[in-house]
Amino acid sequence: MSPQMVTRVVCCRSFRHLCRHYSVVDAIGQLYEQFAADTFLSCFLDRLIPAAFKHAVGIATSGESSQSDSSTGGPHEFMLMLHRLLSSIKLPDNIAEQAA
Repeated sequence: MSPQMVTRVVCCRSFRHLCRHYSVVDAIGQLYEQFAADTFLSCFLDRLIPAAFKHAVGIATSGESSQSDSSTGGPHEFMLMLHRLLSSIKLPDNIAEQAA
């Protein structure tokens, strides 16, 4: 898969649709185990990490959380998804360093 194609797949709209599905972490894990999916995983984490922390900082500063987000796979779910992803996939050093 070309880098341009990966970037398009993980664009804003596609990213939000992917994150609505609880099974996306399992699918990414299988994709990563079966194929050389470093580029996809890197692009996905580039979107997921800021989304997760942006929402976490928003909750910390406002003291509120949005219940509607959790039902639609919104920002509330990003941190949970990030945790599940990082718990289930051993990141190669280059992706871990890039994500950090």
